[in-house]
Amino acid sequence: MAKYYCPYCSPGRRLSLRANHGKKMCAFCGEQLVEVKLISPKQIVAFVVAAAFLMPLVLMASLFIQEANESEAKESLSSMSFLLNAAS
Repeated sequence: MAKYYCPYCSPGRRLSLRANHGKKMCAFCGEQLVEVKLISPKQIVAFVVAAAFLMPLVLMASLFIQEANESEAKESLSSMSFLLNAAS
């Protein structure tokens, strides 16, 4: 269901609707109600800008974790080979 608001009444006021020829009208002032969009163009632009700033941080963190896992694997392999050489 779409949300509506009156552009002239205060937002704290409870909104009651009345239909006038298929149009939703404000019960307090009688003006036509405006439908609230779910996602506005400003929100889309803000999401793209935020993603552009956060993507390098996410990539650096993932590369750091991947590099740490690889170095741990190499250290465990070198310690295993050291133990095998010492045992023989």
